[in-house]
Amino acid sequence: MGGVAGIVHFRGGAPSREVAQAMSDAVAHRGPDDAGYWAEGPAILMQRRFRTSDTGRRQPIAANPWVLVMDGTVYDTGALQNELEGLGIQPRTGGDADHVLAAWQAWRSDTVSRLMGDFALAVWNRQDRVLTLARDPVGVRPLYYASRDGLFAFASDVRALLRVPWVSRTLATEDLAEYLSFRYTHAPRTLLRDVRLLPAGHIARVDATGVRLHRYWSPHWALPSVVEPSEADTVRSLDNALQRAVDRRLVGGEEVGVLLSGGSSSASILRAVARRQVPRTFNVSFADGGLDEASFAGRVAKLFDAEHTTVRVSREDFAEALPKVVEFLGQPLPSPAAVLQYIVAREARKEVRVLLSGDGADELLGGPAVASLARVLRASRVAGRLPEGLRRPLVRASGGRLGEPEQFGLSQLVGGSRVFDTDERMSILRDPALVRPGMQAAMLGPLYSEVDTDSVNEMLHVYLRGWLPEDSLLRSDRTSTAAGVEVRYPLLDTDLVDFLTGLPGRAKIKRRRGTWYDKWPLKRLLEPELPARLVWRPKRGIPSPLDRWLRDDGEAFLWDHVESVCEDPLGLFRKDAIRRLAREHAAGRASHGAHLWALFFFDLWYRTLSDPPSSR
Repeated sequence: MGGVAGIVHFRGGAPSREVAQAMSDAVAHRGPDDAGYWAEGPAILMQRRFRTSDTGRRQPIAANPWVLVMDGTVYDTGALQNELEGLGIQPRTGGDADHVLAAWQAWRSDTVSRLMGDFALAVWNRQDRVLTLARDPVGVRPLYYASRDGLFAFASDVRALLRVPWVSRTLATEDLAEYLSFRYTHAPRTLLRDVRLLPAGHIARVDATGVRLHRYWSPHWALPSVVEPSEADTVRSLDNALQRAVDRRLVGGEEVGVLLSGGSSSASILRAVARRQVPRTFNVSFADGGLDEASFAGRVAKLFDAEHTTVRVSREDFAEALPKVVEFLGQPLPSPAAVLQYIVAREARKEVRVLLSGDGADELLGGPAVASLARVLRASRVAGRLPEGLRRPLVRASGGRLGEPEQFGLSQLVGGSRVFDTDERMSILRDPALVRPGMQAAMLGPLYSEVDTDSVNEMLHVYLRGWLPEDSLLRSDRTSTAAGVEVRYPLLDTDLVDFLTGLPGRAKIKRRRGTWYDKWPLKRLLEPELPARLVWRPKRGIPSPLDRWLRDDGEAFLWDHVESVCEDPLGLFRKDAIRRLAREHAAGRASHGAHLWALFFFDLWYRTLSDPPSSR
């Protein structure tokens, strides 16, 4: 983990060192252990380091004509070094950044396709005056940038870019409908008109002529005709690949913790860690009761002899942490789970500096959302074989639930959050031009068109390309860095991703005793070591106080934030419509939690934006 930032002036004078220092300060929370600074001519590069081992040296690092800064970790540097030694190239130190810089001497920007890890990096060619940015395949590490009139800036955090005088805080109102619909925008768009997010698995080449994006990595999903391997072979291969992925993330000899949800993904990671060290596990629970996973997580931890901590969060803890979390998010991600993630990471930091997470399992092996559609998908396939005269009435009677099997996910608009639909956006937005009907189909359609695979894997692909980097990973990155913890994701190991995307959907979602189950191979992997009631129970997910904490004792909190939204300095919303949502929710006549949190996070985020400084 760390933070990077930089400014390049392809036109005009050299960048301001004062502005550069302000940018570095804005990413300091990501790397509290060291600070590096390099300036020459039109470019300034900076890095803040989070140290998890004694290898490596202070960045930026240089090997003429290249200068590199990197946030993140590259695993399996030994394999990379063997290749480099065959070419007569020796990294200066054992650090992963030095391995990347040495590889750059051999393969230039093709280096990124050879890296296994979680990274965001920048390489400045001071001879050709070309800057290259790159982000890891699935988007674990963030990298934002802004460009105007030959001036370019990049950083790990949006707030660092807002320290640059020519980067404005102007809202991208044309993308507001996308945010209200999904609760996030898809890269490269953000809600700030001047700021872009480098998409996962992409390279940006920047020079005096502008910015050009190139996608260097795409998942290879199983073709529709692929033969399903035997279940025994699948489980055995998964076991080996997952163990290697966990071992790669136990580097440096540091003690790690496991974020334990009580589900199969985190339990499988705990199983692999327990083979190497006595694990520490962490879980979140509500102090005032309510459904959560704490009891199940505790049982799993005990079965693997883990030192387990349950972090109990009260309503007061939540309210106190909310403003800080919104500030560190850098963009509105309206999931109360972000606050819970921050509180858990903050408590875990007292014992460990590295946490392992099960994020990625839903997008690669299917989660509850996809499993719940398995019955409908099967019915759609049966209906698809019927004569048209019988099929049409059946589809109409289903209320549109029976889609075309070949386009099932798109017909159901599967692939991300669904918050405000078109009619709901129309009701709360003052300007009808901002509503943008058909937003879900417009954003999801291009993602579905990228792949040729079965219906289940199509849906997983869209989650992998949208929800995972834009919501889940971004939220995890921001909350963990705010707490001073590095989170690693074994299930997003490149080798493991290649294996899982190569499995057909029918190997991932299966029926058992009349019920459809997600993550089938992981459940089979755990079956010999966990009781059946833990393996096959329905998972509730991370607890989220969407409804309960906005009613009864939480009604004062609700109305405080509703009135803050209704102050509406930008004149975007219909106040009567927002207050109506709150009244209906508070009275229990409707469940508008997701809608209200989307508005609350947007309002809190916009208020955290600082005015850009007046000097360059």
